[in-house]
Amino acid sequence: GNFGESQGATATVNVNGTSVLNLAQLNLGKDNGSSGTMSLKDTTSTTVSDRLFIAQANGSSGILNVENSATVSVTGDREIQIGISGQGTLNQSGGAVSGTGWMSIGRAGGGVGVLNLSGGTFTQAATDRFMHVGEGGSGTLNISQNGAFVALSTTGLLLADGPESSGVVNLDGGSLTA
Repeated sequence: GNFGESQGATATVNVNGTSVLNLAQLNLGKDNGSSGTMSLKDTTSTTVSDRLFIAQANGSSGILNVENSATVSVTGDREIQIGISGQGTLNQSGGAVSGTGWMSIGRAGGGVGVLNLSGGTFTQAATDRFMHVGEGGSGTLNISQNGAFVALSTTGLLLADGPESSGVVNLDGGSLTA
């Protein structure tokens, strides 16, 4: 689904309880000037079969909040990208976010991506895919409290990958395995 798809559009989605979402793709803030926010709480389960993009276009913004015991799984060889060309944030205070495809925080020129991980586990589960923090854009990975970041890729984390990129990792509690 596309949430905040067209220029000037603003979308807010709150998913609670034991809800189940099965989406081909999840785009939050798809086009220039659009904004999308999604909050997943309690024991909600979200499966994305294509891609998860937060702030895809220049001038867009997107926020994904994952709390309590909520889960997000991007299946197959699909991507998770936070702040592709816009300003994207993933706030995870519990639950699990996982995928086996290529992942990037702060992807392209103008892209600003932030992953705030204060609880739960974020996993990049493929050994042959990259995990970028700042890939042509500005990426920040903040790990604190009980947050666990796991990158099983044989390349580990790639920081500031590309010209004019910036990549920052702040570890203040929690754990990082790469």
